[in-house]
This record gives sequence, structure tokens and C-alpha cells, in this order.
Amino acid sequence: MKASIQVGVYQIPATKTLAPSEEGAESGLPDHGWRVVAAYGQQTLAQNGHCLADLCAEVLQNSCLIWPSLGAIAKLKQKPIFTVLVLSNQYLNTFRLPCEHAWGPRDIEAECWLEASAILQLPMPRVAMDYEVRLSSNADVFAQLIALDKLVVNAYVDQMKALGLSLQVLTSQSESNSLSQFEAPSVNSTEKEFEC
Repeated sequence: MKASIQVGVYQIPATKTLAPSEEGAESGLPDHGWRVVAAYGQQTLAQNGHCLADLCAEVLQNSCLIWPSLGAIAKLKQKPIFTVLVLSNQYLNTFRLPCEHAWGPRDIEAECWLEASAILQLPMPRVAMDYEVRLSSNADVFAQLIALDKLVVNAYVDQMKALGLSLQVLTSQSESNSLSQFEAPSVNSTEKEFEC
């Protein structure tokens, strides 16, 4: 089976070298710098910038040039491009919920929804949440939660779709340990800054 390209979009703190952008203000999303990483096989192409639209377009175009087997940019965009969005920790709520040993899977899930709703101070239908049940070193059971307003999630899904990307995973920097493939060094990695 032919390998496909995957894209990681990382929110990074704005630096002095990145000029302010109107992109964040227009979309209602936080205004930050970005790092876009395209992974193809065992190689990556990484670029930094401030204007996410220009940055994504440039990374996809450069990917087609560096990896000719992808074909032209139009061919690349014919299929959904698997995309992971990693937000700064400050924009996602991550927390632990201690669990009673007597709780079953449904009890844990219900308590997670209640806790996320209370912490976000939103009704449950407005909460986007995921959790993982873990065991502490002293054998206490807890749920590690990540939660966000669904309206924000929908805004990011729409933004990625407008950029020709298919958002499949939205996570925070503190929860992104399993995404190391996007940060692997490569001979094709480049650094560039884009401003709108």
C-alpha cells in the first residue's frame, strides 16, 4: 500500500520575530505562531510561521516537490490529509479525576462528563471531552481528561478543512507524547517564517 502524507499542526507561542496576524482575530481563534510538519514515510518537512493558511499551503507545495511520488498538489488534495492539531496547554483543560474502585466503565465516563462540564462551566452538549483511565504508582485509579468547548473544536475543524486538511486528532502539548513521529529529524526539514 502506498504511503500517504500526514500533517501535524503545532501551536507555538508568538515570538518577537512573528508579526501579529489578523487571522486569529477574524476566526475567533487564539492568535499564535505555528509549526506545520508534514510526514511522509520516515521523513518530515517542518516549517514555522505565523500565518497558518500560507504556512500550510507552502508545506503542502514543498511536500509535492520534495516527494515526487505524492504527485501534484491537486492530486494530493483529492484525498483527505490526516491532520493532528496540537494546541498550547493553556487552551485546553487537562485534569485528573480520582475514581472509586467500585466504579465501572460507565460510572467513570459519566463522572468525567460531569467533571468536564463543571470545570468548563458549560452544559454537557457544549463539551468536547476525551479521557483515559490510568493507574497511579500507589494503585489508585484515576481518569486523565482533556476537555474543550465544542464551539472551539468546530472552529478548528472548519479552519483545517478550509486549508485542505482533515482534522482527525486535537490534543494539547502535554498529552501529545504519542505524536513523536511528526517531530522526527529529517534531511528534508526546513525552517521558514511566514507572515500575513
